[in-house]
Amino acid sequence: MLTLYIKEYCVLHDETIFAHSLPDKTLALTFDDGPGVTEGKGPGPRTLELAEYLAGEKVFVSFFFLGQRVRALPDVVREVHALGHLIGNHTQDHPSLDVLVAKNQTPVTTILEGDLAIRETLGLDAQAPVLFRAPYGNWNADVAKWARQESRLARSVGPIGWDMPVREGDWHFWGHYFPPQEAADAFMREIEFTGRGVIDLHDHASDPKLGAVNRTFEMMQLLVPLLKDRGYSFVRLDEIAEIKVAMGL
Repeated sequence: MLTLYIKEYCVLHDETIFAHSLPDKTLALTFDDGPGVTEGKGPGPRTLELAEYLAGEKVFVSFFFLGQRVRALPDVVREVHALGHLIGNHTQDHPSLDVLVAKNQTPVTTILEGDLAIRETLGLDAQAPVLFRAPYGNWNADVAKWARQESRLARSVGPIGWDMPVREGDWHFWGHYFPPQEAADAFMREIEFTGRGVIDLHDHASDPKLGAVNRTFEMMQLLVPLLKDRGYSFVRLDEIAEIKVAMGL
């Protein structure tokens, strides 16, 4: 059972929030680790191009950005948001939060810095809910205990989990230099098997070397038309019942 902490309106849970209420053939696409830009053709992070393509397809998604990259590319963040996509917090610099706590180091600073980078870049006030996803999905009650003591995280909502992929993500394909078609085929098989859910993808990578070989933009150009042809629909995370409740919507 999820425990929701109301102290100072904090809405971070002990356990990760999953979207069990999604109907069949409904997907929520999410992208972690951006934003990033790449000049010229070829692989690399292409957050704005990806966001523009998806908006053109009327597919609106959720991006979980790193605070340090938000600060470096504020115009990209604002443009992605203006296209109709949701912007969430993936910490300042992508540490494993449970490891920090195990070392008796605070996880609050990196969560807060990521949250503030998004709020300040988008001009959000302190009462606006901002979704949060923990790096690697690593979250537990001990991390939550630290986080809920920080009043400035009072409207940080999460952590938000995912259903797919169960094992290797898109980063696995790029790290092994597999082509986008092979990645798209693998994701299509898992989606068809599962039938619905939150999909975790990456428009960049926490490791810049892995980000440099990212081909998620190309993969989505293959995958989205195929999913539409097979009758799938798409929602943002803030359209999902469990997450709407946590956001107070």
